[in-house]
This record gives sequence, C-alpha cells and structure tokens, in this order.
Amino acid sequence: MEERFSVTMSRSGIADMLHRLGLRWKRTTYVLAKANKEKQQAFVHQVEMIKKT
Repeated sequence: MEERFSVTMSRSGIADMLHRLGLRWKRTTYVLAKANKEKQQAFVHQVEMIKKT
C-alpha cells in the first residue's frame, strides 16, 4: 500500500478497514500434497548439476 498509494497502515488497521467495508482478510495457508520421491530426487540432482556449472 505504501509503494502504490503512499499510505502507511498497520496490519490490524488494514484488517479493521476491510471489516468496515464488509470484506475479510485472511492469511493464506498452504496444503502440501504428498511428495513424489523420484521427482524430488531428480530435482535435487538437477540443482546440484547447475551449482557445479
């Protein structure tokens, strides 16, 4: 908000403002799927190869 609108507000102030406007602010959560071990190992291998070059 500060960069775009030149307005500085606290997180709680933003949440209060959204509530007054009938909106809701909610912190996002992430749901991680079960990891595929083969793909994960291949990715780690690729990263290691990139680091060596």
